[in-house]
Amino acid sequence: MKQMKTLLAIDTSGDYCSVGLRHNDVFYIEQKAGFRQHAKIILSFVQSVLNQAALSLADVDCIAFG
Repeated sequence: MKQMKTLLAIDTSGDYCSVGLRHNDVFYIEQKAGFRQHAKIILSFVQSVLNQAALSLADVDCIAFG
């Protein structure tokens, strides 16, 4: 079985809009609080953490969301 190395986590369920990426035990995080316009920023947050890790969405092994 393939070992999971890259996990993308997305949470837009509350006041915070947050995206986290774990890749080889290094964590990359984008979050913003205090407003409810998650749909406008969530994709840019996903792209930001992927860029920080020098990865593409195809490199993600698992996506978790809440």
